Amino acid sequence: ERETNAADQLSRAEELASKSGGLQASFHERLQGDHDIEGRFHRNHQKGAEALEQIMAEYDEKMTAKTRELEDLTRAYERELADYTELNSYFIKIDMDRENERAEDQAIAEEHARELDHELLMVMRVVRIQAIARGLLSRIGISHEAEGTKKKKKKKGAKKKKKGS
Repeated sequence: ERETNAADQLSRAEELASKSGGLQASFHERLQGDHDIEGRFHRNHQKGAEALEQIMAEYDEKMTAKTRELEDLTRAYERELADYTELNSYFIKIDMDRENERAEDQAIAEEHARELDHELLMVMRVVRIQAIARGLLSRIGISHEAEGTKKKKKKKGAKKKKKGS
């Protein structure tokens, strides 16, 4: 029995050794596969990090260029704003001058219209006076013509004219 037990133990030890060898080989294969996966992961990570750094560098360059462009635009805007402010005040003065000139022209036109109305009124009065005067003269002329054809009547109580005096 000892021999059988020893043989069983030996066969079991061999079996365990072969299993252990298989497990070790499997472990080493697995470890090697894990190292390969980890290496690929590390290489991919490294490539990603390099790509990210490159993208960030490009982004920084673009943002620096945009910042410079924005600063240039800001300076140009400030210059144009100053020019606009100056021109705006100038045009406000011009508009005020034009408004004053328009008001003066309107006042002159109103005064001229009043003068024309006054002149028209005077002409109408003169025409009326002339019409009255012509009518009066015309009536006087007609009455003198009528006296020449009629006998003159003496007024009562009037004295006779003497011939020679």
